[in-house]
Amino acid sequence: MKPLALLLSILLLAACSTPRTPPQETHYLLTAARARAPVATSNGLTLRVMPLRAPAPFDDSHFVYRETAQRFVIDPYRGFLTPPDRQITQRLREWLAASGLYGHVVDNTADSPVAQRLEGELLELTVDRRDSPVVLLRLRLRLVDLRASEPAIVFDQIFSASRPVSPLTADAIAAAADQALAAMLDEIESTIAQGSR
Repeated sequence: MKPLALLLSILLLAACSTPRTPPQETHYLLTAARARAPVATSNGLTLRVMPLRAPAPFDDSHFVYRETAQRFVIDPYRGFLTPPDRQITQRLREWLAASGLYGHVVDNTADSPVAQRLEGELLELTVDRRDSPVVLLRLRLRLVDLRASEPAIVFDQIFSASRPVSPLTADAIAAAADQALAAMLDEIESTIAQGSR
């Protein structure tokens, strides 16, 4: 009996001391792109799209899960290739350039004079796991007209979009985030078209 107990103890200790391999890290890019033809008439203006700002924890590349009203968890193994505020800024600039609403869409490094400036914050990009999992995306954007002696705010608005995540995998989360972003960019374009002329 003692040899059997000794053997079981050795096996148990060996199993506990075996190093575990952590999950492989996976990273994603947001790829939302405008697919339809540009609008028929451009306003001919130059728009500067400023880099979006993001408060912690949304300034980090990792996926953020919301588990309760107050509890959030950061995924140490899955997330975006670069922080989402940077990716969304790039997608926003490319989307608006492809829309044809403006003569030119430039970033904050361009030296050319601009008629309007778009600035804002990434307020939230989370995977809400409280009920049926969804990706929630919220941006606050301000369009400022710079043509007069005093800048005028054309709009200051919060945009929200959500998409279901099923199954709850990293690939499905990234796909839902991309779909939510595409829907939001379409809404932003419509809002700008109504107020930027």
